[in-house]
Amino acid sequence: MSNRNITPMRPVDNVQNLPTVGLPSKFGRFEILKTLGKGNIAMVYLAKDTANDREVALKVFDPTTLVGVPPEEARQSFISEARAAQRLRHPNIAAVYDVGKDGGVVFAAMENVYNGRSLRRYCEPDGERLGMEEAIRIVRNCADALQHAHENGLTHRNLKPSNILLSVGLEPKIVDFGISMLAAPNASHQHTPHRHIAPEQIVDRPVDGRADIFGLGILLYQLLSGRHPFPAETAAEQYRSIVKDRHIPVRKFRSDTPRVLEMISNRCLAKRPNNRYETAMHLTANLDVAWDVLASSSSGVAKAQIFMRARRLAQFAEFSDQELTELVLNSTYCTFRPGDEIIAKGDQASCLYIVIDGEVGVRVDALEFINIGAGECVGEIGALTGEPRTATVVALDRSGLLSIPTSFLHNAPHSCQLHLKNILLSTLATRSAATQKSLC
Repeated sequence: MSNRNITPMRPVDNVQNLPTVGLPSKFGRFEILKTLGKGNIAMVYLAKDTANDREVALKVFDPTTLVGVPPEEARQSFISEARAAQRLRHPNIAAVYDVGKDGGVVFAAMENVYNGRSLRRYCEPDGERLGMEEAIRIVRNCADALQHAHENGLTHRNLKPSNILLSVGLEPKIVDFGISMLAAPNASHQHTPHRHIAPEQIVDRPVDGRADIFGLGILLYQLLSGRHPFPAETAAEQYRSIVKDRHIPVRKFRSDTPRVLEMISNRCLAKRPNNRYETAMHLTANLDVAWDVLASSSSGVAKAQIFMRARRLAQFAEFSDQELTELVLNSTYCTFRPGDEIIAKGDQASCLYIVIDGEVGVRVDALEFINIGAGECVGEIGALTGEPRTATVVALDRSGLLSIPTSFLHNAPHSCQLHLKNILLSTLATRSAATQKSLC
């Protein structure tokens, strides 16, 4: 499986910002711009870090939401957990930049995930199902991130969908290492159950990284089936089911699941930690096997269909069948609905996109700049320079795009590279001419 830490482009759900009336103006050096959301223990704001000239997600802790925990103890726990998370440096973990106080109010300044939306949309019974490859990529990238955290002595302990944000391209970013569990130090006293914790957490036994592997097992199960493996109506029923009930194998709900992937799901969801994967690294290795099995079976049919769609486009006329096959096999085909963001301004994903079906619009700020149709490129400047995207790309109708990793542009067979560079040069020349015409 090549480029394993690059996720395919997919649409993400639109979440409205909370009302901005009555917002605080600032916390320390952070100027509040708008409200992003409200969690169990904190408000989250989009803020400008005036010292570093960047936007951050500012999580402002509210100890009054905790029952049975002294406020000062809660504040110190929040600070210690956030500072521990500052040690983590991984592309699939939202970075914690700073932790501090302002007038007794505790806050943590975190990476603002561009276009960040939670994984919840793809985990609900009535939600959208991801392709098998996408589900594997997301869980695999999360497991790789957890391995990094575990090596640094940190476990997450509550890998629920809302603690995994999806940036443009469904690139997962794990947030709230340890912080979210402050909302309920004792599971038996919670009003809202933590549905993604391991049995040993519920019965108050020692917890290590294998508890996170159990949480990833629940997420994998939900991404594949849209169901929780231990369904329940109340908190008490939920905890009893997690501790005692056997889950229904995921193939009962999604029959196209490869047996190796069902085996991985079953092992992650083992009641006893010793029966799960010993480390997240072992889980990633097995997910790689599942990917390879999938790539050699059903995905081969899908790749053949994408090949036929690309072959009818004039831009690929110079490609031989072998060259076009190589391109398709090393790329990801992604579908979007009207209004879905494909690329966000400021994103640094190292990919080039070619429209295969439909039409997309490139916008700078709020103004539509140009419409792009089938066979044309988007994101070519960012792919070539590695600089953050300077515009936003939105699907204008139901569209399909081929996401080509930048690494393929440099490592593809020589003739294939030449054809791709010809497409890029043609695109740059056409857009330069259009820009000059609009200025005249």
